[in-house]
Amino acid sequence: MAQRVVRVESLSAEGASGNKVERVFLDDGTELVRKRVSPEWDWISRATGDDGRALKMWDAGLFDRIPPSIDHATVAVERDSESDGWCIFMRDVSDAMVGPEEVLDWPTLQRVLSAVAELHFAFWGDDSAELCSLEDRYHLLSPRTAKRETENGHPVGDTISRCWDVFTEFIPDDIAQAILTLADRPELLAEQLRGCEKTLVHGDVRLANLGVPDDRVVLIDWGERSGFAPAPVELVSFLIFDAERFDVPRDQVVAEFRRLYGDRLDERAFELAIIGGMVQLGPNPVLGYVLNGSESARASAVEQLSWWADKVAIALETWSPI
Repeated sequence: MAQRVVRVESLSAEGASGNKVERVFLDDGTELVRKRVSPEWDWISRATGDDGRALKMWDAGLFDRIPPSIDHATVAVERDSESDGWCIFMRDVSDAMVGPEEVLDWPTLQRVLSAVAELHFAFWGDDSAELCSLEDRYHLLSPRTAKRETENGHPVGDTISRCWDVFTEFIPDDIAQAILTLADRPELLAEQLRGCEKTLVHGDVRLANLGVPDDRVVLIDWGERSGFAPAPVELVSFLIFDAERFDVPRDQVVAEFRRLYGDRLDERAFELAIIGGMVQLGPNPVLGYVLNGSESARASAVEQLSWWADKVAIALETWSPI
């Protein structure tokens, strides 16, 4: 595909991860979006050990198996001739994407949950490709990541460390101790989850990666955190990232997830995924407060972590590292 590119336009400055997004024009006039990814400049790829998972998915034919209810928008994935990374070529679906301030109503959210369930059912029981491991997933915002990025001179390292400090202030000590233990040694949790039924998870289902036109659900940004894991892992990260922008309570979303999966839902996997959500993304609810210190951001962080602390406390009765 890269050999056919005749013109390139930058679409954005480097984002939070550091990846480069461009509009490319092919020799037949086709316009595509190219995302160039490399651990050289992408701290999230470094954090999760991404060695080209989108490329592995493409070569293994996994994109072809994604159900038609989901538009993955991916046209091709190939090695980047200009770096040690890879390029993801996509159709431009920007007009269909959820807006940065948009709140999802219940019918739309149900459509998203149903489409994601169809993805999981299509790959249920599969574990056919070496993608993002459970350990790598839980290293995303770990103290290890903070230390490495601080040593690399990347400001995200300090931000992660500050978020963990605030996180421990806002939740009970026993829960903080368990989560920090697993953030430092995620293999303890991964070993437990590996005994549960797995499927292909996108790994980063959130509103920034979603579009909801009338006919299908657009879901982009595959690869980095895509892997084989129990289905509740997907739900938990979605809730942590975006429940503040749903027009229904979190418990209603959880109830819909349970309805969709029915007898396939493994309660042990669900409880372990709840714990894992805090290990992977515990700092996320306090990020706004860490960055701007406003009272509204503090109140939001306290509310979010109060709900999660209650759920984690119950989950830790199923299994705990301490």
